[in-house]
Amino acid sequence: MSRSANRNSPIRKISSKSKLKPILQERRSHAFNSRLRLATTQRDVFDWFDESPYNGGEVYSPQWQCRLTKWGEEFDNDLSSLHNQVARCEQEPEKLKIGLFFQTHSIAAFSLWHLLQACYELDKLICGTSAPVSEWQDLRPFEYLKSKDIMSTWRRNLRAFSSQVQQSNVGNNNFEKEAVTNRLHYLVQGVQALEEARAMAGKVFEMRKDNMRCSYWMLDHIQEAVDKRCRAIESISDSNIR
Repeated sequence: MSRSANRNSPIRKISSKSKLKPILQERRSHAFNSRLRLATTQRDVFDWFDESPYNGGEVYSPQWQCRLTKWGEEFDNDLSSLHNQVARCEQEPEKLKIGLFFQTHSIAAFSLWHLLQACYELDKLICGTSAPVSEWQDLRPFEYLKSKDIMSTWRRNLRAFSSQVQQSNVGNNNFEKEAVTNRLHYLVQGVQALEEARAMAGKVFEMRKDNMRCSYWMLDHIQEAVDKRCRAIESISDSNIR
């Protein structure tokens, strides 16, 4: 029989289809499970935060849809393995990825994400919007929260702002006084937002501590990071806003 005839034989075609069918079924099953998991995660977050100051509905936005899909593709579906990865981060919290945390504890991760956003807003107010400052948002959560370099930059910029406040108090430049007053006002608002985010994260983590062993060490690092930021801002408030 010629090669051409052999290539077109019915037996060969049936054999190829038989091999492809399990692969296609596996892909469809994986895609279905991913969509189901995504929908469940979104619903859990929405239900919890629907009555909170945060808008739980944003988890259905295109930005969050893209974010959750990316995280779902990055991490496997073996929850036991993912939980073990989170547990191992207790010794090196800087290695924890927000996507990994979201895959295992979506509601707690959502509250942590909002706390980070409050920190980022203060970064902009205190340190500006330069590329190096913006790149802080690319850091992993506790890599960012525990960074000594970031706090050094904060303190340096706050000292400079403190000097600006003192100069505006003795000068006659009304424009400068207004700019300083506005910046102080936004700083106060930023601290309030951060405290609210900390309270919400604390509530979520505390309510889940029985089933979320990582809540203890994570909360310790969160409290320490927020305290450092608030104290740094209070240091200029105590000397300039009484």
